[in-house]
Parts: sequence; structure tokens; C-alpha cells
Amino acid sequence: MLGLGRNGLRTLAGRRGLSSAVAQTSNSTATPPPQQHQQQRQNGDRRKDFVNRTSRPFPSATSAEQIKLQKKYQENLESSNIEWRGTVFPQTVDKIIGLLERSANLSSLSDRQLAVLLSIFGATCDTLSRSLRAQNLEKVEKILREKGVVMGLLSRNQLIEAKVDNRSRVDAVEELGKFEESGVELDSKSYALLCEVYAKQANPKAITDIIAHMKANGISLTEDHVAQLIYSVARGGSYDQVGRVVDTFSSSMNVVRLRCAAARAIAEREKSEPGRGGFEVTEMLRAIPTTAKLHSFENNIYVVNVLMDLIENGQFDAFNLLSSYLIIAESGTTLGENSLNTTVVARSKSLLSEGSVEEAMALYSCVHPSYANDFFVQKLKNTLENNLKSITTTSALEDYFKVITLAENRGMVSSANEFLLTYCSKNTIPLFAEVFDHVQQSGDLRTILGQNPEIKKALGRQLAQHLIKTVSPAEQAALLAKIATVMFAPSAKEAPADTRDFYRIMYKVVGKDVKLVLPALDLMKNTVWYEKREFGTAIVHQLLYSDRDDHLAAEKIRILVESNKLGQLNCYRLHDKLTKFMMADKEKRVNLVAKVLALDFPPDATSKTPVKFGGRNLIKFMSNEIISTEIAAKLVQFLEEDPRVQLTNDELKEANVVLKSCPEKLDLLGKLRKSATMQRWRSSDINELLKELSNFTSETKEAVKSTLKRVILQKVIKESSDDLDQLVNILEYVVEWRKEEKFPDFLKSLSRTLENHALSKAISANNMVLADRIWQMRSGHPAVDVLLSYASRLFVNGQVERADEVCEELRKSSQIIRPQILEKMGRRLKGADPSKMNELATYLQNCFNLKSKDARRVVLQAKTDQLNQLIETNDLPGALRMAIEETNSSKRAFGQVPIMIEAIKRNDKQTLESVYTMVRSAHNVDMANVNLAYALIHSDNVNRARSLVERQNLNIESSVLQYFTTLASASENPKLLRDLFIVFNGRASTLDLNYLLELATKKLWSSNDIESLMKLSHEIETTMFRSVAIARIAKRAFDSAAERRDTVAGIQSIIRNSLTEFDKGVEEYRVFRETHDTPDWGVIRMSSIAMAHRRFEEAELFLKQQMEEYGGAARRQARNADVSDEQICASIERVLRKDDSGESALKFFDFLKKYKFCSTRDVFVRVLVEFTVKK
Repeated sequence: MLGLGRNGLRTLAGRRGLSSAVAQTSNSTATPPPQQHQQQRQNGDRRKDFVNRTSRPFPSATSAEQIKLQKKYQENLESSNIEWRGTVFPQTVDKIIGLLERSANLSSLSDRQLAVLLSIFGATCDTLSRSLRAQNLEKVEKILREKGVVMGLLSRNQLIEAKVDNRSRVDAVEELGKFEESGVELDSKSYALLCEVYAKQANPKAITDIIAHMKANGISLTEDHVAQLIYSVARGGSYDQVGRVVDTFSSSMNVVRLRCAAARAIAEREKSEPGRGGFEVTEMLRAIPTTAKLHSFENNIYVVNVLMDLIENGQFDAFNLLSSYLIIAESGTTLGENSLNTTVVARSKSLLSEGSVEEAMALYSCVHPSYANDFFVQKLKNTLENNLKSITTTSALEDYFKVITLAENRGMVSSANEFLLTYCSKNTIPLFAEVFDHVQQSGDLRTILGQNPEIKKALGRQLAQHLIKTVSPAEQAALLAKIATVMFAPSAKEAPADTRDFYRIMYKVVGKDVKLVLPALDLMKNTVWYEKREFGTAIVHQLLYSDRDDHLAAEKIRILVESNKLGQLNCYRLHDKLTKFMMADKEKRVNLVAKVLALDFPPDATSKTPVKFGGRNLIKFMSNEIISTEIAAKLVQFLEEDPRVQLTNDELKEANVVLKSCPEKLDLLGKLRKSATMQRWRSSDINELLKELSNFTSETKEAVKSTLKRVILQKVIKESSDDLDQLVNILEYVVEWRKEEKFPDFLKSLSRTLENHALSKAISANNMVLADRIWQMRSGHPAVDVLLSYASRLFVNGQVERADEVCEELRKSSQIIRPQILEKMGRRLKGADPSKMNELATYLQNCFNLKSKDARRVVLQAKTDQLNQLIETNDLPGALRMAIEETNSSKRAFGQVPIMIEAIKRNDKQTLESVYTMVRSAHNVDMANVNLAYALIHSDNVNRARSLVERQNLNIESSVLQYFTTLASASENPKLLRDLFIVFNGRASTLDLNYLLELATKKLWSSNDIESLMKLSHEIETTMFRSVAIARIAKRAFDSAAERRDTVAGIQSIIRNSLTEFDKGVEEYRVFRETHDTPDWGVIRMSSIAMAHRRFEEAELFLKQQMEEYGGAARRQARNADVSDEQICASIERVLRKDDSGESALKFFDFLKKYKFCSTRDVFVRVLVEFTVKK
């Protein structure tokens, strides 16, 4: 190959003062001109003969790789083309220009060397666009002109060729003038280049004149000239004349080249309309005769040129059109494995440099895999990334999606959606939300995140930023659903601990609330059940964790659990928090904990959800010694009512082992046995169940009958129907059931509950006929409030004798009558005659020896209703007289608050003063001021109330504050609680104010009054109100640290005991696992000790249990195990020391791999191999 290489340029630079900053290459010298070849060859022969005669060294063998390279590049080495050796990078162009600018004298450059330098600014430089190459060529031409360099034939031809390659404007007449000025005679190539210039202009006449001039001057006509003539004819649209011209020269020239020249002209002509020209091109090539050897390597070069032109002009299916004319691979999808691929790669890089991404990809997809170019692929990815960053419109983004999809289809990008998400995770782009939606809708999101879990946080962070900027609640919920889908996407490369790290993040993202969680769960489809389950688990986990600091946590959990939005939870991760949460308030929280535990079971017994370990987790939770039998009984009672909680026979067998030391709990869990019949009963209507019960025969087991009766009674009580006739009908069935020989205690309890419920409904509706019927069917003593209500209703209705019977029944039951029961009974008699209510109070006082003030509680509701009616009818004086009379008779203020509120609204100072005087007379001045302050608060005069309290220096008693707290909470305005706290902050006990603050926060949060919550928070900060929450935070931090320390110390102690007393150590280990999260390294050491004692089943069981507790093999990976390589090696060596054969160690190693504690790595295999070698 004749030309100038990089080292040749370096040699030239060192000789003539050029810069030495030229890229190095493997060549040591420049290629000499053609005339020096023969002389050098002769000199080389003499040197070779001399060496052979003197030393005759042993000839070195040529490697197969060297021979392969020689064959590959032999054609180029023997070519006389003027070209630059190697790839021309942008840096190479800049260096060449710099060298030429800094060189003081360029006269030493030969014409050939100058031509080689100019060649890099043409098609040789495939890493730059044509426009940049043209600009650089102009710079070089200007430098050469300023430095007075006289260009010879070779360099001037190369200059014109470079301009043509760059599609620069070339004036043939002007170029001819330059040849004449330089005194250079044009050769055949020069005329061919001028013909090409006119061919691009579709000027066949000018080419004809050039050919005539050549003949006149004795210059032979070649294919280079005729091909351009045919190109110009086809470029002008005269397709019919092309055949005649080709036929004219077919006898002496290559028909393939001529036809391909016409085909390229057609492709160029039709490029203005994408998709056109393919048919005409194939018709032109079809005319090539079979004798023309179209599929020879030399001729296929011209067909490849047609292919490249078609693709560049937008004909992306050109390869399929021309496949029958190309040398293609056996696969039929790429070119054959030959050097033609290098030309295609070069054009692909050139197109990519010009920004024609689709054309470049379509062309590169034709390249044989063995000629794959990493530079092109990398530059393509960089171009796609830069294009994505600059997109600002939706239409442009849609076009970009088509391009990236094409890149995936062509094999340049492994996955288009993975490329998009990976780039978005590292960079900020304007249309990130649209890109994410596109990937999510394609269905590839979960797969991509599973393979690349490291991008989760970055994607979630960008989605969270959009969430902050969004105002619409619906859009916020949609974004939250997307964040949850990203953060909790399953990945085999993540450990459970990595997922738990996202819990705190998601809790902060949702604002430590469940307002956004509920609609977000709705938007998470069943296809992302795993993400939905983990998201729900995360929120519940953090709410349980923050229970000590957030007194709304229990309420938030209740709303979340009862919303039916959660499909399923992973309750095993919540066991520790659930236990502490339940122990903080056993009475109120057992039901809520049962609802959470029920969510560990699939929503449907026939669900295809693969995660079904709720029964096993429930057994482990119940085995905790902290949970007493009484609490366990309550949990089971609530779980029985949930249709999704059902234990299988296998799970109950496992419970026999786990709860062997607590048979009471085992019996309780037996009530949760899985039964399709029970499932059907719970979903059936009451009438259908009664009909099925009537169809039972005497052969039916009593247990089955009792169970169905229990289901019927539970459904009636739970549905709380207002249909009294139905309730009475069910009680009539119960009466019949009681006549049977066996009527279990649980049915007796349920029947009494139903009797109380039905009798209360009848009394409230004043339906005494049904009430008497229910009374006759009673099985025992009804509740005290029901008996009092029934007796009171009978007395008010004038049935005194019947009332005496009921009161006698109440005295026989020995039940306690509390003041709250009297108020509750009075509310049930709402609307009764006030005069009758006074008589009722006297009657009950005499019957049960009640205190006078307690007896008056019965009439309190009726008096209050009468007072409110007077106020509503604008009879404020009448209301005042009634209040004074009641106050004088009871010696306690009555009705002062509603009258004060109404007087403030009307600005009636006289009435206000009268009420104030009444309260002061009945109690004291402080009580009157407190009542006035509350009335001002209720009237939205908080500042006046605060001023009154500060001016009078009031301190409110605990009972009084509790009364006003109850009064304010009963209203529908939660701001009253807020203002009550603000006014009396610092003037009551911290305990009472804490209760008031907790209640106010719950009410405001439930009403979504964020502004009031912020105001309350500001009040707390400005007054430095001390709360027990601060102490709880500190205590929680110390508890967590102590818990971790105790876990490590406990497992280490068990391992030490197992070394000497294995059975005892195993039992301690099982007990320890029930209440602690055992680390992986501890499990492996226990398993190795078991293997050393040849207890293979127990060794495998330890590992299997640990894997299953973290979700099984589907979610566990060896790389994420909480154990080091040194610990695994030490465990294997422990087994080897106890077994000379090594079989136990190999089996132990198989166990470790099977249950994902390690993989087949050299560090582990080396231990086994070294043992075998030493043995």
C-alpha cells in the first residue's frame, strides 16, 4: 500500500521541524514511492544473501496468526492507492492541521505525501460528518495557499476527490483553471473526477465534451469516465437511455459497474421521497446478464455501494431488496464474511457522525458479526444519550422511541427500555416522566429493575421530585404507585435487608401518612402484586415502628387495614413490631393486630399467588411466650371471622411441633383449620344457612350443626340489621336450639348477645310488642343498660307493673348501675315527655337507691333537648329561665354553655351576665370564667378567651378539662379541640394536656385539616410544650442497640454450648429463633456443627428454615447472604476435621449451594481440594 502512515508523518515532522505530537503506530517507516520499490527489493536481496553466506541463522517459524494477517491485508499492501493508513479520528485531523499551521516550511513534502495528507479530509475520515470535513479541508487549503505550497497532480486530484466526497460545491471550470495556473497536465483520474462533478449535476453534455477532449489528446477512455456518463444520464431521469449507453460499452467494460452506477443515480434522484427508488434500482440490476459474474468479490463492491446509497437515502429495507445480488452470509441477514464489510462500517460511522442515526443503524445491521465495530456501537450509544437529553417535546420523544426500538431490533442495543431507564437513572432529562411511562406501559419495568437493582434509588428519587412538584391528589397517587413499583420490584440480586432499607424512604415519601397510600394501592394492578405487598408491608412496618412517637399510628393502621386496599402483607417482618404494638394496649389493639395477621393469607383460598406462608407465620407469631393464652384466644376469635384465614393440615402438623409446650394455643389454632364448607357458609345468606340447617338429619354430627349455628348467629350480629322481624325470627330458632340436648357454651354466649341487640333495637324503636316477645324468649339476664332501658320505656308508657318486674330482674342479676349507663339509657329514650322523665328519675331513685344527682342523669338528655328547642326558636329568655330553675333544683349549673354561646353570637350582654352569675352562684368564679372561655372558643373568639384566662390567671382542674374535652370532641368541629389546647396550654396537668393534644391531632388529621395541624405544631414549638414523645425516641434508640447486641451474644452462646452438648444446643437454638432474627453466619455454624455430628437432616433443616423465612429461593441470592467467605471456609473445615472421607463436607457444601448461602467459587473449592491432596 502506497501512502503516508503515522510514523512516516512523525519522521517527516522530525526532519522538517513539524511537531512530534503524532499518534504512534506499529509501522516504523513511511511507505516509499513506487519507483523506489525495485531498488529497495534489490538491496534487500543483497542483504539477505550476505546474511545467508555469513551466519546463516536458523529461519524463525511464522505463526498462524501472522499468516492470517498477511493474507487479510495482502491486497491492500500490494495496492498503489493513495490513502492514510488506519482509522482517522477527530484528534488525528486536529493534529494534522496543527502540524501544518506550525510548520515553517512545507516545501519538502512530496506531491504524494501531500496527497496522503489531503486524503484524510475526505471519505477516509469516517468519524466526522461531511460538513466538518469540508470545514477542515478549507482550513488546510487556506494554509497551503498562504505557505505557498505548489500542488502537483496527485495532491490536486486528491483535493478534488475529497471535495466530492464531502459533497462540497465544486466548479469544474475553476478547477481546470487551477490546473492550468500550476502548469499541471491532467491525467485520466483528473478527467474522471471532473466527470463525477458534472455527473452529480446531471450534465451528460459536459461529460461528453470531456470525453471528446480526452480522445483528441490521446487519453484512453476507461470505466471511470463511462460510469460517470451513465450516472449523469440516470440522474437526469432518462432511464431508457441508460440501457443503450451500457450496451454500447458492454463489450469492452464491466457491465456490473456501469449498471450499478445507474442504480446509484436512481437512488440519489428518488431520495426526496423516502421509500421510492427501490423498484427502479432492482429493475436496473436485474438487467445485468448472468455472465457478468455479479457475485464475484470485485463486482460485488459496486452492488454494496448501491446498498449504502439506498439506505442513506431512506430505503431501510434495501438489504432485502438487493440480497439476491449481494454476497451474503449463510444466515441471510448480513453480508458475507469478507472485506466489503469494512466499507459498510466506514459509511455507517460517517452517517452517524452526520446525525443520521436511523440510516447508520440500518446500514450497520448489514455488517457481518465478525466485523463488528465497538467504536460505532459506543458512539451510537453516546449519540442516543445526547439526543435523549436534548428532547423537550412529546412528538420528538415519540420519534426517539422509534429510533431506540430500531436500535434494539438491529442488535445495537440489548434492550431499548433498559437503555432508557439506565440513562435516566444517571442523568436528569426534561421528559423523564414520559420516558418512565413508556417503559412501564411496555411491561419491561419489573424485568429491568430485577436485573439492575442499583438504579432503583435513582429512579425513585426522580419520581419523588415530580411528586413534590405535583399538586393534584390524583397525580400524586399515580406517582406514588410508580415509586412503589420501582422501589419494591423483585430482584434476585437483592437481599431482604436491602428491601427493608426502602421502608424508611417510602414512609417519608408518603409524608408519614396513609392519605396517599390508599389511592396509590388502588392504582397498583394485580400484575405487580409483589410490589403492592411489599409497599403495604413497608407502610405498616413504619407505622408500627413510630407508634411511640406518633399517637395517630394506630388510627392510620386501622384505616389502612380496613380499607380493603391491601391485597396481602408479609407479616413475618412485622412480628416483632406487632408484639410490642399489641402489648402497649392489649384490650384495644388485639382486633387490629388480628386484622394485620389475616393479611398474611391470600385474599382468596384459590388464589394463584405463589406466596402462601401465612399459616406458618401465624404459628410462629403465636408461639411467642409474651403472648398469653388469653390474648391468643382473642386473636383466634377475631381470626375465625376472617374468611381468608385458614390453616391446612400440614400447617397444623407443624404447629404440633412448634407449640408442643403450649397445648392451649395449639387447640386454639385448630379452630382455624381450612374447610371449604366453612368458606361456603361464611359467604352464604342467612336464609340459605337456615334452610341447610333444617335439611340436616339425625346422622349429622353435632359438631357440624353447632358450627353452622355459630356461623348463623355471628352473621346476624355482625350485619346489625334493622329488621326487627328478622331478629325475632332468628331468636325463635334459638329457642328451639336451646331445647336440644347439646347447646354449647359459645352458642349460649352468642344467643345472649343477640337477645341484647334485638331488645335494644326494639326499645329504641318503641316497638313494645316485639320487645315483649323478645323478653319472653330471653335465655338469661340481659345487660344492665338493656334492662334499665326496657324498664324505663315501660314506665314512660304507663306500664308500671311490668316495669317493676323488669327492675326486679335487674336486682336479681346483681349487675352494677353506673352513672354512664344512666346517661346512655336517657339517650335511648330521646323524645319522651320531660314530665314523665322527671317521674322516671324519681322512680329509679327509689327502686335502686340511687343518688339524687345520678338519678337526674336520666332526665338530662330530655332537659337538654328541651333547652336546645327553646334556643332554636329564638326563645333565649325562656331557655335562661329553664336553666336557672334546673340549676336551683339540682345545685349544679345546667345549660350554661349553649346559652353563653348563643348570647355571644347575638351580642346579648345581659343574658351573658345572667348566665355568668348563675354559674358563679352554683360553683365559683373560676368555674364561671372557664365556662365563659369555652363559650368564647366555641364562638371563634380564641384571642378573647386566651386574654380572659391570662387576665384571671386561671388554672383548670383535671375533671373540668376532661368535661370540656368530651364536650368539644362530641361536636363536629375538631378545631374546638385545637383552640381548647391553645387557650389552656400551661394551665392544666401535662397528662391531661397530652390527652387533649392527642385527641385534637387525631380529629384534625381525620378531617384532613393540615392548616390547623400546622398551627397546633407552631403552638407547641413556641410554648416549648413538653411531651413524653421525646423520651420515647431516646428509649427506642437504646432498645434497638441493645436488641442487636443481645442477638449476637445469644447465638454465640448457643454455638459454644452446641460444641459440647449438641442436643441441648439445638433446643436452645430453636427457642432462640422464635423470638430473634438469626444471622446467616450463625445458621451456617450451627449447620456445620450438626454435620460434624453426622446429623444430616437437622443440618439441612437449619439452612432450609433460614432460606424460607426470607421468602424462599425465589428471592434469596448467595451474594447477599450475611456471611463472609472466611466464615464459610471455617465451617467447611470444621466438618472436614470430623470426617476423614470428606463425604460430609461435600454434602454440606451442596446444602450451602442449594439454599443459596454460597456459590461454587474457587475460595470454597480450594478448601476441599487441599484436603483431598493432603490426604
